[in-house]
Amino acid sequence: MEELSLAGSLSMLSEMRETTSEISGQRIWPGSYLLAEYVHANPDIVTGKRVLELGAGTGLVSLVARLAGATSAIATDGDLDVVTDILAWNVQNNAATNATLGSIDTTSLWWGDASSNEAFRDRFGSNPFDVIVAGDVLYKGELVPLLLSTVLKWMHTAHGTFFLCHIPRADVSHEVLQHELLAHGFSFEVVLDHAAIGTQDAARLPTDCAIDDVIKAKVYRIIHTNVTT
Repeated sequence: MEELSLAGSLSMLSEMRETTSEISGQRIWPGSYLLAEYVHANPDIVTGKRVLELGAGTGLVSLVARLAGATSAIATDGDLDVVTDILAWNVQNNAATNATLGSIDTTSLWWGDASSNEAFRDRFGSNPFDVIVAGDVLYKGELVPLLLSTVLKWMHTAHGTFFLCHIPRADVSHEVLQHELLAHGFSFEVVLDHAAIGTQDAARLPTDCAIDDVIKAKVYRIIHTNVTT
């Protein structure tokens, strides 16, 4: 069990049990931690809003969003073992200590899978989300259109915002991601670039967050092109 302090008054617990079928959900990836930090530093982006996390893994970003004032958060992952083990454990143990905050749920959601999306709709309804978050989830190229189609399906068209922390992995460079965002009808801005991270900043990061990954990270604010800001 690892305790993560994003700020003096904020402590997150993550149980790293190796019983899942895929390593992607068994650790806190750097992009997930950096996005959680961004949400914690900018609580207004989730305060009073419904939040959906895609590729949640440990659920860190959802838990931070709830602490930051989200009215509800749903942490999803495509690996059912992750959902029933590490994600459920983290949510249950952290949510129990802050029972007065907004609701938080966990469930499986396969990007681009019709039956998975239907099951999600049956459980949570068809209302779109104000904010969608995802951190460090694009580690192979075929995931990009699946992620973006899922965002298009579940993000509120009129005022929804998608916050993505991306670290280039495999063939998914920032240039590839940006091209796909535009091709799917999104506009974007980079709201945080970690290229200039210093030694003191690096010292605060969890042991799993390799500095070589962190300096490549960018946090994107993404909206539909027909949304006026």
